[in-house]
Amino acid sequence: MLISLATMDGPEWRSHFALCFEGRLSRALQAQGKVVNFLGPVRLRNPLSMLRARRALRRLLQAQQFDAVICHSIWPYCIFAPVVVRSGLASILYLHDIPDPNGLFYRWAWLTPPTLCIANSATTAEPLRQMRASVRLRIVHPLVTPPPPVDLAAIRQLKTDFGAGPEDVIVLQASRFDSWKGHRNLLQALAQIRDVPGWRCWIAGAPQRPEEETYKQELVRQTRFLQLETRVNFVGHRDDMETVLAACDVYCQPNETPEPFGMVFVEAMFAGKPVVGRALGGAQEIVTPECGILCPPGAGPLAAALRRLLEDRPLREKMSEVGPARAAALSGPERFRLQFGAALESAQLFDAASR
Repeated sequence: MLISLATMDGPEWRSHFALCFEGRLSRALQAQGKVVNFLGPVRLRNPLSMLRARRALRRLLQAQQFDAVICHSIWPYCIFAPVVVRSGLASILYLHDIPDPNGLFYRWAWLTPPTLCIANSATTAEPLRQMRASVRLRIVHPLVTPPPPVDLAAIRQLKTDFGAGPEDVIVLQASRFDSWKGHRNLLQALAQIRDVPGWRCWIAGAPQRPEEETYKQELVRQTRFLQLETRVNFVGHRDDMETVLAACDVYCQPNETPEPFGMVFVEAMFAGKPVVGRALGGAQEIVTPECGILCPPGAGPLAAALRRLLEDRPLREKMSEVGPARAAALSGPERFRLQFGAALESAQLFDAASR
């Protein structure tokens, strides 16, 4: 979302970025032509690192003219909100995760109450309302930009690389290797539809931590145990996800616990792909019966939904036609510009009234 936001500068706002760590995000922002200010790595077990980063932010706020500072998620808000408030700027907390009412960070954050909280979904907003009834709160769905035009040659090459035929129906899951993302559920459901011919499954993503590598190896073993190894490909990290999404026919991510929002569902719908998931969390705000199927828990309902889409090409095509308009209405650039601009304006009004 931040990478997309970097392309959205206009008369309403101009974004600047400050990060604690260098990596893929900072390189992607710099590739967009953005100046990225580095505050220095912060480790909570090292209080001096937090003090150094706060001083770096204070110098940045003094050196340039800003109207507001948005901290994306609770951890950076706890670290940097005191500096923002002492600098006389609107402090905005943009929540991308479902709040934990018992979490230390949420108690810490309200030592410096935000001028405004932005939630990425109603799923994220409701627990915050219950925790802090007086909070000034706006819901702004994350920005998702439409995909580029489809490259048919790249799609053909991708299918060839992964051993799929031109008529194979591709089921895709693209997510972190966290167990709650539902990879096990997907594999169990696929095992129940082995009798359906002509489908393959691609699982995209790469482990970033040792526990994620352990989980991936567990999934590889499960794939072999279920005798799916000839039809399921672990395709790793991809820098060409637009092509991968364009090449698939169904996007499936059956989460075990609620997703705060689910940007990948919107990305899949923008690409014109039916979405299959669990009737949990943010997915319920995104996926309608016209563009996908949300299932109750259990491998049986998920297998039935996949079977229905695999065997009914007209249904897939009908859902594909509806998806892009639904995605644009939720998170497209124009929708985001209206919602985000209104939220920024309200934050500055609130901040001015409190002075």
